[in-house]
Amino acid sequence: MRASQYSLALPDAALVLGWPSILAAIATLVVVHRVVYALFFSPLRHIPGPFLARLTGKRADIIGLLGQTVKYSSKETERYGDIYVYRPNAVVISHPADIRAVYRSHNFRKTEFYRGVDLQRYRDYVQHTQPRTCRSKVEPILAMHGPESLKAKWDALLAQSTDGSVEINYNKDFLLATFDTMQFTGVWTVHWSTGQGRLDNFLNIFPFSTLLYPWKHGYDEVTRYTVESVNMRHEYLTTHKDKPVDILQVFVDAEDPQSKTQHDLSGKFKVESLNTLLAGSEAVATTMMWTVHLLMLHPEHYRRAVDEVRGEFGLDHLVTSVSKRIPSCRSWKPVCSSPCGFTQHPAGCGPGKCLRRAVTLQGHFLPGGTEIFT
Repeated sequence: MRASQYSLALPDAALVLGWPSILAAIATLVVVHRVVYALFFSPLRHIPGPFLARLTGKRADIIGLLGQTVKYSSKETERYGDIYVYRPNAVVISHPADIRAVYRSHNFRKTEFYRGVDLQRYRDYVQHTQPRTCRSKVEPILAMHGPESLKAKWDALLAQSTDGSVEINYNKDFLLATFDTMQFTGVWTVHWSTGQGRLDNFLNIFPFSTLLYPWKHGYDEVTRYTVESVNMRHEYLTTHKDKPVDILQVFVDAEDPQSKTQHDLSGKFKVESLNTLLAGSEAVATTMMWTVHLLMLHPEHYRRAVDEVRGEFGLDHLVTSVSKRIPSCRSWKPVCSSPCGFTQHPAGCGPGKCLRRAVTLQGHFLPGGTEIFT
């Protein structure tokens, strides 16, 4: 009898107070709980940052959807410093020393965000540090459609010039060359969105499925074509001895011969192919533009870099990442890496790594499990 009376207590209370009042009370309790935890119990409570970011991660999601991540990242870094709270269990770091410590240490592992896109990037540190055999074999072919094509174009323009000089728009040329390179690698991609996520299932419901059909249909067609291309290439190689000379064949040749699935790709193969395909035309072109711009502003560094490189390699030699004499060129690394710091990346604040053990950055204690954004 008591159980029956107790079970009727909630409906009776709902009739007296009303469901809106009960739901409002529950929402208030949730907010109060989060506020109390953020102020008194959170291990990140001593780190500066926006108060709303301590309560919910939806703030960062909304900023990202509005395309204001870069704006807010710059503003909040200036206000809070090199480390601040970004989500209830995440921080943003911007000091170069902290970033180097994060990416060089075995203590850090990529967050769950990369589980859905692990075809493009490794989450495991050991896998990430293994030799990139696929990329080294691809570089010479990519060079023919990138730097080598630009070199031929500029040499032809100089040959036609009457005074031995010519004016070029190198930013436009870099962008078109990277587009050409990506188009050449575009025969290879993998559709990793398998419809397992809740958002994807939601978008498959009418009317959202109708609104997104043009984009989804186009992507599915490209995916179907690329998968068929892979299967056709494997079938062709079983009946023909001559190998086609293209980017697809380079990846096939670099496939692990000990793989148990002969007609499927190993994880490493998919990572390398997508890294090449999704390198980012605009980011690459902008980085090259900054490289040329900075070298023009500092001719002494330009002459030093040229002298060191040409002292090790001939004028027509194609220098790649696997060239053994690169370490002797001390100016090579800063010339290639420094312009990356001047490139405005659209993401602004990328999902970082999850700590396995506690660490101290900028004097702040970060417990294990804290996510880091850079």
